[in-house]
Amino acid sequence: MPTDCDGIHFLLVEDLIAINRWLIETQTPDEPIGVIKPNELDSAQQKPGMYRWYEQTEDLIILVSVLIAGIADNHCFANANKRTAAAAGMMFFLLNGYRIEAPSEHLVDIIVSYVVKTATLEDLQNWLAYHLVEFDTRILDSGEYFSALQAQFPAASLLYKTTAQQD
Repeated sequence: MPTDCDGIHFLLVEDLIAINRWLIETQTPDEPIGVIKPNELDSAQQKPGMYRWYEQTEDLIILVSVLIAGIADNHCFANANKRTAAAAGMMFFLLNGYRIEAPSEHLVDIIVSYVVKTATLEDLQNWLAYHLVEFDTRILDSGEYFSALQAQFPAASLLYKTTAQQD
């Protein structure tokens, strides 16, 4: 379960592992599942909180982009690193009252562009800011995090098709 820190809900390492497992089990069940770099996963999970503290920012767009970048750059999982980064970012937004409203293929494009270094972290932040809308977090009270994520993030299968060879 996510943790609340002064009003911002952060994902835990266990949440990131569950997201990764869920993505693989629902999209690519033949792929190996597991954490291959536990220290890097801890680092990626802690990046938003550390960034918040040291930069004295409450900007969720920045915090989400730092989480996405940390997971994607650290390559913590055996498979589905970019998918996990994207899904974790979307879940982070959902837990904090926002969602991304954009065509699926555009979401895929910006994440892949960041990973292959044709887009910067600032480009990712600008894209997220442009497509961010409010979200009613009351539907998450039932614990249906993955259902909400799947509803929010229908591009997951498209993201897999685009990035599986790069994971």
